[in-house]
Amino acid sequence: MSEHKLEVEKSVDVDYFVRFTSEDTSVASIDENGYIRANKVGETTVLIECAGKEKRVSLTVAPFSIDGVMLDCV
Repeated sequence: MSEHKLEVEKSVDVDYFVRFTSEDTSVASIDENGYIRANKVGETTVLIECAGKEKRVSLTVAPFSIDGVMLDCV
C-alpha cells in the first residue's frame, strides 16, 4: 500500500478549503463534507485540491458479502 501526502506551505486549519472530486461518480461519489459513498464495484481516481495544490489518489471499490445476520430481540 502506498502512502500519499498533500503538502501545504504553512500550517493552517484547511478543513473548509479542501475539495474532493471523484472522476467516476458511478463507482464512488463524494459529498460536500468529504464522505465517500461506494456506488458500485470498480476503480476511480479521487482528486484532492487544497491551497492551490492537488493530488490524485486511486480508489478501488471491492465486492463484499455478508454471511449472515443475527438479531437479539429482547
